[in-house]
Amino acid sequence: MDIIEQSKKLLNQEIFQRKSYFSLLEQFLQTNQIIVIQGQRRTGKSYCIMGYFQWKQINPKEIFFLNKELDSENKIQTVTDLNNIWSYYLEQYGEPKYIVIDEIQDIKEREIFIRARYTEKKFKIIIS
Repeated sequence: MDIIEQSKKLLNQEIFQRKSYFSLLEQFLQTNQIIVIQGQRRTGKSYCIMGYFQWKQINPKEIFFLNKELDSENKIQTVTDLNNIWSYYLEQYGEPKYIVIDEIQDIKEREIFIRARYTEKKFKIIIS
């Protein structure tokens, strides 16, 4: 579950403040919808999300952040793998307020995990 620890470290990096993007993200987070951020690769989608959390001074412990790009051995391939990481996270950190998964398209049947968390109505969900 090293990927969770690596992902969390990214939340503490110094990030350029893109307040116009942060304001947009904040508006979307006021809704009860799943937020999907899409765009070309390497354009800063993840850093925009992380920068927002820094800007709002949200405690990293409140964020389940999984950066699939850090999965260099491609261990997270299915919804079962994702559920195992989720269970590990809950044991280690407790229930988060935010779920952020970057490069989610690389996980088979990911929609099952997202739909289950969305149905609980407890989390703000951001995927890219």
